[in-house]
Formats: sequence, C-alpha cells, structure tokens
Amino acid sequence: MEFIECIETLKRDFSNDCCVQDNGTLLLGLQGEGEVKLPRKHVIFPPLPSMELEWNVHRYKRHFPEQLKQLLVHFNGFNLFSWHLMVRDTAIVKYSISIYGFQTIEMRDRKGATMLIPYDISTEDLRRPKGCPETLLRVGSSDTLNNAMKYIFIDTETDEVLMSDSDVFFVIDRWSSLDECLINLYNEYSNR
Repeated sequence: MEFIECIETLKRDFSNDCCVQDNGTLLLGLQGEGEVKLPRKHVIFPPLPSMELEWNVHRYKRHFPEQLKQLLVHFNGFNLFSWHLMVRDTAIVKYSISIYGFQTIEMRDRKGATMLIPYDISTEDLRRPKGCPETLLRVGSSDTLNNAMKYIFIDTETDEVLMSDSDVFFVIDRWSSLDECLINLYNEYSNR
C-alpha cells in the first residue's frame, strides 16, 4: 500500500518531536509539559501481534477486507491531523482522519489517563448511519473544521471505499481502494 509511505514520511518529519507511550503508541508533534504530553498532530498505534489480528479478523461474519488487514499489519489504526475545538475553556482534540483498529483486553486494562488506544472497529461498526447497507464495514472517520463528521466504509463485497454522512447514509465520495482514499485524504489535509 502506497499510503504506508505517507506514515513513514510523517515519522521522519516528526522524528525530533515525538514520543512512544508504554503501549507502543507513537505520538508525533507534542504539546504540554512534564510527563503529560498530549498529541498535537498525529497518533499512530502499534500493530497487533499476528495471532491477535487473525483472531479479530475471523470474528466477522462477512468477508474482512484484505486491504484493511494489510494496513493493520503495519499499525493498529491511527488518528491524523488533529485540531482543537474550545468548549467552555476546554480543548477537545478532533482528528481529521481516523482509521480504527482493534482493542485488546490488555489495552483496555493498561489504559491510563494519558494512555491512548485505537477506536475499535467492532464497536464503531455498530454505530452506523440510518440506511447503511449491511455489506459495508465502518473502518474510519473524517472530521472537518466545521465539525461535520463523515464515516469511511469498505464494501465487504466489492472492496470499494465510500464516505458517508454520519447521520443518514448518503455517499459523499467513493474510491476504488482504501489506499486511494487515504492518499486522497492525506493530501487534502496535509495541504491545509
């Protein structure tokens, strides 16, 4: 997948402005002082062990998209291009591009106040917009500055990638592959 090189470029670009959490999560572009470091730009989750990835993939009744599996081999989800929304003097971090991964029991048990873990595909796929076809698997989201959340789906029958409104299923954009979708979104947000 060509998109993996985009992530490698981010790692190189932020090599002097990053840290790795105890669970292996890579934070690129930091803010805060002392031991509390909050993500400012990008969060990349470490890959799951292959047995755990296979176990999660086989839990699905439908075909699990090979292109998503290829991505999860390299990292167990990510959140890219963060921005902050101020609500009553509190900064809420929003991510322009999120691809979900799988959570393990160990991740949930070790999660501390500052420990980040990926959004879980199993949970996120349950929250679907009205009218969403059953053949679609919700694998990510894209949040814009006007706070208009969009969901990213992969059609488990055709491997086509679709973007929909988060409230009612309505195709906003479509791509032939997850790689094409992510490169398109990456280029769109990196040029802002």
